[in-house]
Amino acid sequence: MRKMREYFREQILTPEMKHLRKVREEVNRFCARCELVTVRAPTVVLACNRHETTAIKMVEETAKQINDARFWVSKGGVDPSNMVAPDLLDCRVMESIKR
Repeated sequence: MRKMREYFREQILTPEMKHLRKVREEVNRFCARCELVTVRAPTVVLACNRHETTAIKMVEETAKQINDARFWVSKGGVDPSNMVAPDLLDCRVMESIKR
């Protein structure tokens, strides 16, 4: 997992736009499901209620593979990523930290 992180970090730091597109394509193809059981940090896995049912199920399955992960479906959103819904994500992360 560490080697993968280092590889992607190294690739992302290359500033050429053409290169960044290739890196993004690779990230989208990359599957880390088999590595989820190695996660040892408190984890919040968040979906939004306006996601398709299939997407919510995929997010829930991801949460099940991480020890002690918290799975939440938040109301009123489509994508909980920090770039799209930072307030929602920050709120859920803070709630998780307080528990």
